[in-house]
Amino acid sequence: MYFHTIRYLKCQQFVYLLWYKFKKQIPLKENYSKYNNANLKRLQYDAFELIPSEGKFKGNNSFCFLNVQHQFSSEIDWNIQRHGKLWNYNLQYFDFIFDEQFSDEDLIPLIENCATSILNHRLPLEPYPVSLRLVNWFLFFSKTGYSSSNFKKALKVQTAYLEKNLEVHLLGNHYFENLVSLMVVALYFNDEILLRKHSKKLNKQLNEQILDDGGHYECSPMYHAILLSRLLLIYRLLQCNNFLEIEIQKPLAKAISKMQGWLQAFCFNNGNYALFNDATNNIAIPTKTIKSIFHKTSLAVTPTNLIESGYRKFSNKNFEVIIDVGNIQPKFQPGHAHSDMLSFCLNFQGEEIFIDPGVSTYEVNEQRLKERGTPFHNTVSINKENQSEVWASFRVAKRAKLSIKTDEVNHCKASHDGYFKKKGVIIVRDFILSENYFEIIDEIVGDSSTEAIAHFYLKTHIISTQKTNCNIKLSDNLRIEFYGCISVQLLSGHVPNGFNNIISSQTIEVVFKKNLKTRIIADN
Repeated sequence: MYFHTIRYLKCQQFVYLLWYKFKKQIPLKENYSKYNNANLKRLQYDAFELIPSEGKFKGNNSFCFLNVQHQFSSEIDWNIQRHGKLWNYNLQYFDFIFDEQFSDEDLIPLIENCATSILNHRLPLEPYPVSLRLVNWFLFFSKTGYSSSNFKKALKVQTAYLEKNLEVHLLGNHYFENLVSLMVVALYFNDEILLRKHSKKLNKQLNEQILDDGGHYECSPMYHAILLSRLLLIYRLLQCNNFLEIEIQKPLAKAISKMQGWLQAFCFNNGNYALFNDATNNIAIPTKTIKSIFHKTSLAVTPTNLIESGYRKFSNKNFEVIIDVGNIQPKFQPGHAHSDMLSFCLNFQGEEIFIDPGVSTYEVNEQRLKERGTPFHNTVSINKENQSEVWASFRVAKRAKLSIKTDEVNHCKASHDGYFKKKGVIIVRDFILSENYFEIIDEIVGDSSTEAIAHFYLKTHIISTQKTNCNIKLSDNLRIEFYGCISVQLLSGHVPNGFNNIISSQTIEVVFKKNLKTRIIADN
């Protein structure tokens, strides 16, 4: 399992992984005084809505992140781990300092307290939360002009730390955030050397991480929206302060236009997106907010087809369908990937019907494994086993390989070999959209005795009780029919509704051998 996980890593990831493990085992005294003499320049900024801030700080040392509220009885422990690492990261980000419900007098003591914890080494620094916190603190300086000696010193210490601890061993969205942060730092410090150095690195990552179709290469719509909002933040900072002549401006503009094009193409007409891979509600800012800031930039949207990111979108007057026909990517950073090839999500007349359940946790536990697994998606499993070997919280070992056989407008046929070595079968799925129905044809190629299960997750408000043999009525004008099934079960279950929040829902499980035809029919 370790071999099939590590074999895909880039050489630089492996080297930095060993280096950072060595640094942890033998703590090295690093000097973070590089920016002690840097001068802080107050910049103009007008897009604070790009920071998701509301409802996170409750006042009186009480915070709510990821649907979990905690009140500190006295001193705030900025490194609290009681609610998991991600909860603590959210506390450290300081997004909440832009919540208009609170005055500067309410928020400044929190910044001062954290700055003191950093300078007194009570808060261990980590690159990812440092990256987000730096950006937020600099923007708070733009908004308020606040700049105490401890605040400025903490900014400089964190900048020097981040430069020495870039997450090159992880790459992906973490390294992306590191570079975005250092770009912002360079603008506020008016440091041309720092700006030029990290502009080149960011430009290289834009070329690598943003695919030709405009999608982010981790193929999570949630992280795509988050990273697009970060690029919009930088770009708006450049525009507001007349910095558009710098070299990074054109690559930034190109990436933003492509990413906005991808987001608009991927979203349903109601502005929501399917929660493929690691994604859930109420983490990224709403797509309408992103669109609003995008319009401020005066950039043009780049049209896209979703091909390189491994998705296809079918639509007509009744149906909108997103299907997943992509391999796990990037190979060297599959941390946010799920074992969900040939899954789909469907809206009918603007209403969500079949959904990807999304995620509720990043902790290393059974729930995390379940949410990344094949049976937790609208696809086919054998013995409820996974196509690809997802493990721990962000690891993938052996991976299924997908092949597209037909790729046309409203018609796509593909197969994968995820069960071939263990079960001796290939899974083939054919998606066809017609005017009044959406059809899925499943074929198990190989051992004809193998039983398979097709899984279908219904949106929580869809409560189906009318079932007749292999037919289920989903609403007054929508039904689903199965041909070739052994059995059809309408089951009560549970799905995520954001982090740390599980709600009741219904799923359909269809057992079949060899062939199954599923038809979702509009009775208009």
